Amino acid sequence: MDNLFRLKFEDLKLDKPKHPARFPSIDWSEEVDDLIDNLASYEGSRIYGAAEMVARATCPECCGSSCMDSDYENGEDSCNGSHNHDCSGGEMSQASWSQLHKYETFQKQLKARMLERADDCHIMNRKYF
Repeated sequence: MDNLFRLKFEDLKLDKPKHPARFPSIDWSEEVDDLIDNLASYEGSRIYGAAEMVARATCPECCGSSCMDSDYENGEDSCNGSHNHDCSGGEMSQASWSQLHKYETFQKQLKARMLERADDCHIMNRKYF
């Protein structure tokens, strides 16, 4: 779990929000925690850019193509999905945070929660070492 807390908000490489002034009073904590839990499931993964893909709800197992290995040649959708979500056309199906990265309020809450979790982990590690 240590890698997640090294992951910074900037490492997600999210685009500048398209809708900066929308939904200023909505609490996205459930979606933010769901996203962070899914990021944690890819800690230490050898999949390049997995955190970026998960943050955008793109299936990291097939990199958004919906095909695995040579199945692309056969035109089959063969990806079974990520650890917690099925793959539907290269996207993580039923991901609660899907498309929310476009909103400034969501990005601010995500950044704050990632910093909070990093601080909590850092404090816990100091107690035991």
